[in-house]
Amino acid sequence: MEDSNNEPSIFENLSENKEVLSDVQKQNKMSRTKSLILISLFVSLLCISGLFLKVPMPPVPFSMTSFFAITAGAILGKKKGVIACFAYMFMGTVCYLPVFTKGGGLWYVLEPTFGYILGYIIAAFIAGFIDKKTKTVKIGLIFTLAAFSVLVIGSIYAGIVLSITSPIPVWDIFFSYFVLFLPSDILKAVLATVVYKSLKNTGLF
Repeated sequence: MEDSNNEPSIFENLSENKEVLSDVQKQNKMSRTKSLILISLFVSLLCISGLFLKVPMPPVPFSMTSFFAITAGAILGKKKGVIACFAYMFMGTVCYLPVFTKGGGLWYVLEPTFGYILGYIIAAFIAGFIDKKTKTVKIGLIFTLAAFSVLVIGSIYAGIVLSITSPIPVWDIFFSYFVLFLPSDILKAVLATVVYKSLKNTGLF
């Protein structure tokens, strides 16, 4: 009698467990889909910024790409933000798509400004250290550090390339590839902070 009474409950438990597993699988699938959509969105924004949101000025065109790299890391997190920026770099170099401010192709690694593109990956990683509990001031400081890392890596890379191709005084490189863009990149960090906080308040991310 005891066995016959227990059998329905066992089958019910199995059915409930299957339903729970099914719900978890659906949630995981939705989460992966959402992640792919967001990564694709930021890759598109990075490409658009390189193609259209730029101001031609020698020796380095001004663009909003670092802003989108920072927000990608902040919204997507360290890992996914890095993936988005790496995908952008891959599309411009290996896939030969003209998504950078001066075009695209494998030859672009010899371009002095390629260091900034490497810097976007680091910037996304740094920006990914924030979370929902991070205070606004700390977010601003982290984003500023992320923007600063782009300029540091970009200027060092430019210095290495230019020292091989056409020797230029170190101060000229430092001024043209770092100092000149420092004020605008600080403003980008501030803008990224405002945008991130606004998006978080909407509950979209």
